[in-house]
Amino acid sequence: SEMCIRDRYQRRVHGEHNLTQSLRMESLPKTMKAIRLHEYGKPLTVEDVPIPVPRAGQVLIKMEGSPINPSDLSFLSGVYPTKKKLPCTPGFEGSGTVVASGGGFRAWMLNGKRVACFSSGNDGTWAEYMITDVNSVLGLDNQINLKEAACSFVNPLTLIAMVEICKKNQYKTVIHTAACSALGKMMYIFFKQYKIQVIGVVRRQEQVDILKGEFGNDINIINTSDNDWEDQLKKQAKELDAKCCFEAIAGDMTGKVLQNMPNGSVLYVYGALSGKDCSNITPVDLIFKKKKIEGLWLTDYIQSKGMLGLLFFFRELKKHLSTVLKSSIYQEYGLNEIQQALDEYNQNSSKGKLLICPNPTKRT
Repeated sequence: SEMCIRDRYQRRVHGEHNLTQSLRMESLPKTMKAIRLHEYGKPLTVEDVPIPVPRAGQVLIKMEGSPINPSDLSFLSGVYPTKKKLPCTPGFEGSGTVVASGGGFRAWMLNGKRVACFSSGNDGTWAEYMITDVNSVLGLDNQINLKEAACSFVNPLTLIAMVEICKKNQYKTVIHTAACSALGKMMYIFFKQYKIQVIGVVRRQEQVDILKGEFGNDINIINTSDNDWEDQLKKQAKELDAKCCFEAIAGDMTGKVLQNMPNGSVLYVYGALSGKDCSNITPVDLIFKKKKIEGLWLTDYIQSKGMLGLLFFFRELKKHLSTVLKSSIYQEYGLNEIQQALDEYNQNSSKGKLLICPNPTKRT
């Protein structure tokens, strides 16, 4: 019957796929180098571990590179809300080439493709190979640099979410408290596409000079080293009607910024670079001035949108990835240089993205 013929055909295709998959896995080494975390807050190690085998709906990626993000530091120290079974390989995002799939049409279609990826399991991207779910993979166009694509998820998707929040609430100006970070620099460019002004907040004159050197002297910027920085912020926020703030520092910065925003403002906390709890928040602001504080966690925000929302985010990401959401790579380090890389990131996070690469470009 027709049904029997179709069943035989599907079994044949499935069998051919399994054979191809087995041949692909057999052609790979049995072990790989991976950075391993055995205890939160303790030094990392580099170890030889078995190359993972993808299951149905998963792909195996030969990694090209993976950035260090603030969320990685939070995870390593044990304060990130998502915990993993230890030991594990850290790293939330990266890029590489799919070298094997575990089955399923979408996974099979990704074989041999250059991709950006996000960790969906216990082990992450700081390794020579990683497995992840097909929904956590973005196929890349040929003109996109593979190492630059390692930073395709966390910062770009955060900015897409922020723009969506601005559109929904008709915000024309926002305050951003990590203006010289990689995301902060990208924000000036990306938000301009949507005619949203940014008032950037930085800590040092050096950061003011960096931003003005990249974006011109006309950008709105506040230096908290100035004695009157709060007065400056209050004046600019009033003039530009900045009723939205994306706050990445926490500590007393949260309350100080909120106090100098117009009545009815909303401050979205999406990071804690200070390592401290939000403070200096007054009841007067919350009760009488109708100001609000909300949390913004990218993972939760995207999940709340469902599959259609995820497809929209990926469409927006692909549209801008080679232009206004393109990342600047500052330095590359090998897997065995992880501690040196973390030290460099902590000292020079304003200079651009730092990548962990199995085969890093030699540093000058």
